[in-house]
Amino acid sequence: MILIFALTLYVLENILIFWVFTAMKIVFEEGSVRELIDHLENDLLNIRDLKALARLPEPSRGRRYRDVLYSTFIRLGYVTASVILEFKDGLVKSYVFIGRVIPFPGQDNYLEMPVYTEGYLVEKSKNSIIYRYYNPFVFKNGKALFKRIKELGDKFRLSDLEVYLERISEYLEYDEPL
Repeated sequence: MILIFALTLYVLENILIFWVFTAMKIVFEEGSVRELIDHLENDLLNIRDLKALARLPEPSRGRRYRDVLYSTFIRLGYVTASVILEFKDGLVKSYVFIGRVIPFPGQDNYLEMPVYTEGYLVEKSKNSIIYRYYNPFVFKNGKALFKRIKELGDKFRLSDLEVYLERISEYLEYDEPL
């Protein structure tokens, strides 16, 4: 719970600091969180334009992000995830997702319960912020949610590896005069 609070505080603090110095536009998108997830997936596949990728909460060494989210969800019936993509043109996109179970009497397994999700996207450029709210979406159950998280996790890993390999190749191509 402390981690969720710290993450929320960090995101809000960065948004507020940036907002003071730039123009902010708030957009209420017609699409749902499913469209936001599709948008993230498309950005992850746009490897040529990506400079860096990050996720919050950051998993400890040797753990997969989806496993961190899964263990939180199994314990609390609640999950929050943020994916931050930095592009070579300076644009930074921060995807934020929040999900919680819709409890039913007699159910004792969060994976079998419907999951209410909310999400938004913050696009920061050199002189503007666009804050995009998406409509909530209800996944059939936790299993459906984590199936989608697994698919995105695989794409994130591949994109992260591609960006990392590109940086290594740039480093190896750098020839410093003696």
